[in-house]
Amino acid sequence: MRTGKGTQMQLCLVRHASADNTGQNGITRDSQRRLSQVGRAEAAIVATFLAAEKWIPVRVTASPLVRAMETAGIIAARLDVKEGALSLDILEPGVSAPELAAYMKASRVQRLLAVGHMPDCTEITAEFIGRKNNTGLAFEKAAAALITFDDEPEPGTGRLEWLLQPLQMRQQLVSGPRSPGQQ
Repeated sequence: MRTGKGTQMQLCLVRHASADNTGQNGITRDSQRRLSQVGRAEAAIVATFLAAEKWIPVRVTASPLVRAMETAGIIAARLDVKEGALSLDILEPGVSAPELAAYMKASRVQRLLAVGHMPDCTEITAEFIGRKNNTGLAFEKAAAALITFDDEPEPGTGRLEWLLQPLQMRQQLVSGPRSPGQQ
């Protein structure tokens, strides 16, 4: 089943930004880790980059872990996404590409931004673009990948448009917009 004549679906998969460590600032559990000052700046860079690329998501979702929700919240606010950031249980550590594909198909959102964790980001990207392994798919904190599906999202049917680390996003912002197809 096609998503509609000529309609594509896109997924921008973002790894959460840098967070405080367990034991800092009264944090006793991994799930409570909040973004650090650096992490807040990294999330803002992602949003600024996406705005410069004119890629505005229809929906922003995140793992319910605090650091992912805070990353998504900053991105959604800076991109003026109406719903804000939505917590999505399937994005908790351990999510698979088929689970995320099922959500995308059910939601029918053409541009979805999802904030998750490692190693899920590399594994999902690899599976969506049909790679046997995730070698060469580095996701530093606050890295982002854009995957396009010409039809309904399924593992192996996506096309990686770009995968950028925060430093690369900052460099792109300084040098200006990328030309189509430039990685």
